Amino acid sequence: LIQAVEILEENRFLAARDGMDALLIDPVSVRRVSARTLLAQLLDAARPHAQELGCEDALEVVGELARETGADRQRQLARTRSLPALVQFLSGQFTAPAHSRL
Repeated sequence: LIQAVEILEENRFLAARDGMDALLIDPVSVRRVSARTLLAQLLDAARPHAQELGCEDALEVVGELARETGADRQRQLARTRSLPALVQFLSGQFTAPAHSRL
């Protein structure tokens, strides 16, 4: 467990601001590391436990969500289409059942 509350608070802020592009503070080395790198390490550490519990598929979904975030999809849509198309997409995402958004 992370003992330094300041690291948790800073990482929470950085993640909220920058998402998966954030450079977070590694609680062990106290160095900046990409959120994607830390997530990969966490998924690797959790994989044996997920296999033991029979839920490795759910763990893989986490990696998939991190590879292409909602922010990534929104930026891509804004670049390739129009603002009204982006608003329509977001409206559809908001009103769609949760399972269809993954």
